[in-house]
Amino acid sequence: MKVKKRTSKLWKLFPFNLTERTVVTFNNTLFTSSENLTISQDLMCHEAVHSERQKNFFGAIIWWCRYIVSAKFRLQEELIAYKRQMSFIESVVKDKNTQFIYRRRCY
Repeated sequence: MKVKKRTSKLWKLFPFNLTERTVVTFNNTLFTSSENLTISQDLMCHEAVHSERQKNFFGAIIWWCRYIVSAKFRLQEELIAYKRQMSFIESVVKDKNTQFIYRRRCY
């Protein structure tokens, strides 16, 4: 997946409160809100799920329209991505206390 710094035009399209830690996946590109933001492996895994589910450029357009309009769709997509993210974390981090810290960060 390619990683690019945001463009102000792209960021204006999103009706959400975007912060300096926000990342957005469109097709096979991950846009960050800051040049200095480090993308962790577990976050990359999470965003890869969104990329896979968007499938291609036109699929990404449809996916984003649904994501913006439908809270139910947004929740469904985030749960799928967080599940994969947590599976990745659990495969790498064996300590249950550390896993708990990651879970709190994810949600």
